[in-house]
Amino acid sequence: MGEGLTLRLFFVMKKILLINFLLFFTLYSVSADEISNALDNADNFFRSMENKNYTQVWSLLSIESKEKILDDIVDSYKAAKSKAPSTNELANDFATCRTVCTSYWDGFLIVFKPEEILENSEWSVLSVKNKYIEIQIINSKAAKPAVLKMYKENGQWTVGLTESFWLRRYFQN
Repeated sequence: MGEGLTLRLFFVMKKILLINFLLFFTLYSVSADEISNALDNADNFFRSMENKNYTQVWSLLSIESKEKILDDIVDSYKAAKSKAPSTNELANDFATCRTVCTSYWDGFLIVFKPEEILENSEWSVLSVKNKYIEIQIINSKAAKPAVLKMYKENGQWTVGLTESFWLRRYFQN
């Protein structure tokens, strides 16, 4: 069996165990299917990032993450004393992954390695609420676990990238 297939099967088995645990020990209103969908979207988000499918990455981001990323880009234009595109222009650029989108995510991937989350981490569900799930990600190389926040928005589980990780960048040693 190939290494990629083995890792994928491992993730599926891990997900099944987590869902079973949650079925027996939670009284929340989120079904096992919803938890599975949230885990699938989290996995799809990082796989899309790894494969540089940036339109898919953008579609799986939470509304707040999209707004924060666009605001950060506008702020960087202003800091460079350059004329910033409008927020709508930037949003369209990211939705269709044109110049700014490609530059942003390619730069992001210089410091962020999605394969570390996909291949060298253990995932566990920490908290489940009606439209919110927290997934703890324990990476074998990290000093502390990360918590990925997932939100149910417009009928889809979305990744709270900025909600999960942006504060961490200011407090890292």
